[in-house]
Amino acid sequence: CFVEYNESKNVCRVFPPYQICELPFGEPRLAHLKGTKKVVYLEDMIEHQKQIRLVEELAANAWCAHTTQGVEGWRLRWNDVITGRANSGWAGNIGECTIAVEDRIQIAEEFYRRRNTAVRFHITPTTQPAHLDSILESRQYAVITPTNVEIASVAEVLARSKSNHAVNVSEKFNEEWYGVYLAAEQANEFSANVRRGILQRM
Repeated sequence: CFVEYNESKNVCRVFPPYQICELPFGEPRLAHLKGTKKVVYLEDMIEHQKQIRLVEELAANAWCAHTTQGVEGWRLRWNDVITGRANSGWAGNIGECTIAVEDRIQIAEEFYRRRNTAVRFHITPTTQPAHLDSILESRQYAVITPTNVEIASVAEVLARSKSNHAVNVSEKFNEEWYGVYLAAEQANEFSANVRRGILQRM
């Protein structure tokens, strides 16, 4: 595990193993340590966490379920069981909470069971509380769809791809593109209609 010490608050935050791979390790600043180990500095980690939080929140805002219930910053999302992201609890809130995490989990479980849907939680390196994955593991939850989120500037992507393909950006729903997307997803008629709703809510 990795321990972050906050000197001003005199508290420690422990990062579970799966989060360690997300931390920005680099070369030490001290000359005598360079080349001997990799380190992570608190200020770099804070900026890294801010970036992850922003990306995750933008993604949560964009991929909208048609039914959402807020529980102190958590978003319980349901979308006719089409796509895991739109049918999972997003635990990305920041700040003080008055409802105990165990009670919030119970609210989430009841939310999905009322809809005859498996209970899923969307866990990220900025999930709150940070140890939510451990709590869920103790309740017999298991990891089912690990996902890597990669980001880069458009300029960098174009430079690396060395592609001559043009990109068209439209504010309107593109039926031709959607047909290609459905073919790639091998979606049936029901799934196609639900996915259309997600994309049109963007």
